[in-house]
Amino acid sequence: MVRAQFEPLAKLWGVKNEKVPELLNREAKLIMIDGKLQPLLNNSYFGGTYIDVKVNKININTVDQSKVKEVKNSLQMKEYKNYLRFKKAINSLSQLKSTFVKIVKLAQKYNINSKIGIEPEANNVVIYLKDKNDPKNKEFIKNVKFFKPKIVYSSKKKKGKMVLNSFNSSTLVEKRQINQIVFGGDKITANYGPCSAGFWMKDQFQQDFLLTAGHCAYPYNDTSPKLFYRYYSNLAVLIGSMENYMVTPVDVGFIKKLTVNSHIRVVPNIRNIITTGVVHPIYVEYLIIGSVDIISAGIHICKSGFVTGITCGYVKSLDAVITIRRGSEDKIGGLITTAYSYYGDSGGPMFQFSYTIPFVYAVGILIGGRSNSYEAESYCEPIRTAFEYGYTLVHYPH
Repeated sequence: MVRAQFEPLAKLWGVKNEKVPELLNREAKLIMIDGKLQPLLNNSYFGGTYIDVKVNKININTVDQSKVKEVKNSLQMKEYKNYLRFKKAINSLSQLKSTFVKIVKLAQKYNINSKIGIEPEANNVVIYLKDKNDPKNKEFIKNVKFFKPKIVYSSKKKKGKMVLNSFNSSTLVEKRQINQIVFGGDKITANYGPCSAGFWMKDQFQQDFLLTAGHCAYPYNDTSPKLFYRYYSNLAVLIGSMENYMVTPVDVGFIKKLTVNSHIRVVPNIRNIITTGVVHPIYVEYLIIGSVDIISAGIHICKSGFVTGITCGYVKSLDAVITIRRGSEDKIGGLITTAYSYYGDSGGPMFQFSYTIPFVYAVGILIGGRSNSYEAESYCEPIRTAFEYGYTLVHYPH
């Protein structure tokens, strides 16, 4: 059945596949309303919004209840007021933004590995830390308590086992003169280890580039060409060299496709990977028809990575600061989501489903995560970052 292509999203929402198109239409309407609503909310009286697709509501954190009537009766919201749910809140968005800036500065001062974002559902600044007992973290926690953030520590519970395909340089082949398609989510390799392919893009000269995470170019002080290969089913084919990459304040890398003797085909598709190296036997791919900016918390987001395949989660935080210490890398403006990911998924595409299958919209690429059998966060570098560097997305029709 074609609607089985909605399986990852049906699992997230806890509904049957047939129900997903209806909920996608509902979500799209709520996003549209939220876009009209947010400019009406004074940041001193309200503490952000987040969408709940299952109950068909936009939750509005409300510090001053006397302002509710004004919003409900506004010209923009009059016909949508049944979609609004005002929830009593302590923190205004102005307070949260001020607190967020101060906490980020403290995190930088103590040089900690952290993920910090304003999460509307928590109505608070939320800090994710790996180790409560790390001396630097202890000092940071002691100094940050004044701001009363929510602190989440990595679970010590046993992680689910992941099996990574080993990389064998003897499988690097140029002799098989066949076209090789690189899908979003496919395994790609270089010096650093396994990563996942993101989206195909073009520069101003209409040259083809594959977008992935910039940190896949590690080690950064190595000046030799950073060659990347598509690796699938014991076959590796040269894609090209990563000529342009950044790891801070954004995390993006652009692999230039070879123009001579290249057997790589550019197709704007995402591979429907079930688990490590296993593609769905019937519904092989999703087709990219454009891109979207994420403006609302609580909406769905999915990712494709060669290790964990396609998983979906919710957007928890917009414009977060994500610090991953491989040097001093602060990712500014990233999304924090609840999608499940694992080592090797980095660089893979993050996307949203269209209500018309098998079409999807590009959102960004995976740049890191913290996942086990009980909880998950995945961090997204928005696709707009690539646009800001002058690249355009390859999508259907093309």
